[in-house]
Amino acid sequence: MRSAADAVTLLGPALAHRDKERVHAAYVAECGLVLAVDEVEGLSCAWIDLPIRHLIGRTLQLGGVGIVIAHNHPSGDPAPSAHDIAATRALANAARVMDIRLLDHLIFARSHCASFRALGLL
Repeated sequence: MRSAADAVTLLGPALAHRDKERVHAAYVAECGLVLAVDEVEGLSCAWIDLPIRHLIGRTLQLGGVGIVIAHNHPSGDPAPSAHDIAATRALANAARVMDIRLLDHLIFARSHCASFRALGLL
């Protein structure tokens, strides 16, 4: 995985048109190879709640150095909410401590996609 476009191609088909919010994570090796893609538990009633310990632990278990997370907004609006931003910052900070890089957080909403990296939020 070398670019945001690669992440969109990998994660978009599973999330773009879902009618309920879901979180997926791609775990990435130093060379850019995707080690695994998981659908992760981490939803409350109205927003994502990123399972930080699980995401960091799974990355370490796989020997990865990076994570791309993605979730969907069934509403059709890909704009990150304040809660999305806070949860992503918490994950990025925890990952940094473990020498893991949060490469991007993508939000899919039907045919639209928002990238935290492109928006300057990472």
